[in-house]
Amino acid sequence: MKTKHTFTPPPKFLVAILFSATAFLMSGCADSPTEVTGASTQDTARQESEISGFRNQLWGASPADVESAVIVSDMEKGIDYDTGNESGYYMISLSSVDVGGHSAAAAYVFQDNALSFGVYQLSIDNNVYPDLFEKYSDKYGNPAAQSEDSGWGSCAVWVDPSRNYICLSDFMDSILYVSAESPYTEQLADTLSQYQDIDLGSILGQAGNTSGV
Repeated sequence: MKTKHTFTPPPKFLVAILFSATAFLMSGCADSPTEVTGASTQDTARQESEISGFRNQLWGASPADVESAVIVSDMEKGIDYDTGNESGYYMISLSSVDVGGHSAAAAYVFQDNALSFGVYQLSIDNNVYPDLFEKYSDKYGNPAAQSEDSGWGSCAVWVDPSRNYICLSDFMDSILYVSAESPYTEQLADTLSQYQDIDLGSILGQAGNTSGV
């Protein structure tokens, strides 16, 4: 028999990060420095691996299609998964999945009934981050940009030629998969610029650029 427990789905955490990032970070990290140095951009290290969706679900997939693929008959709502609207977006969340050998919660986020964003929420410490960084680098090549830990935690971003991207974030305890058309990019760009010295807009603008300018 499954043990009943309260399941707080990751979308609430996700929305708090991306729409109230400053308040979230300041309340949780009041003694951390306000500036981050050491970010590096690696323009020549882009990989052709496509970031075509989240957990085998393609960008643009409908909520019904994703639900039928990821929610099975023995899963219990409120314990194993949850669904619903949060800040105007429909979300499907799973309480326990595996990512790179680590336990995480996962959320699929939809805009206009189309999958546009995905997030893993997990505890990323000094051992987990380098392990995940190596595994993502093995698959997607060197990150387009990264920031070493100098108070806010380490962060790395991989971008594909279509401007879909993945953000591995120590300071947000998350791995974010974002489609090129996702509305979250603007909020995430502000957060990465302020706390990680990563210019997300610039690296996305360079993705897929074959003209050299």
